[in-house]
Amino acid sequence: MERVVVCGIGDIYRGDDGIGPEVVERLRGRVRDALLLSSHNPGMFLNRIREYRPERIILITASDHKRAPGAVEILNTTECKKMLEENRLTQRAMFVGYLERSTDAEIITVNMQPESLRNGHVLSPVARNAVIGITERVRDLLMQ
Repeated sequence: MERVVVCGIGDIYRGDDGIGPEVVERLRGRVRDALLLSSHNPGMFLNRIREYRPERIILITASDHKRAPGAVEILNTTECKKMLEENRLTQRAMFVGYLERSTDAEIITVNMQPESLRNGHVLSPVARNAVIGITERVRDLLMQ
């Protein structure tokens, strides 16, 4: 069985930035054989991920990729780091770079175009709808 980490990255108190943690919560109890993690500070999981020695890492995040709100893209590592750097999400880009250097895992990023990233807000209706599709996509990725 393949060793997979699913990491939802985002702040649940910044509107659509909380999409990653929301998807991970929906996956809990619905998938087996995957390490499920979520936080606005994914760096706190670096050692745990490295020690788990995954073959695949699936990151779920919300960042601007110049699409309609709720649009979802699946990105490879290079595309992900570029998008994060363009959005000035330096810590997240460093996290992806560290995973790339310290594991042999395939890294896949599922990214949603946010509608709102305002502090003190919950997921927008567009993001809530996207959660359903993203959860199913991640489940499909886990079955591959």
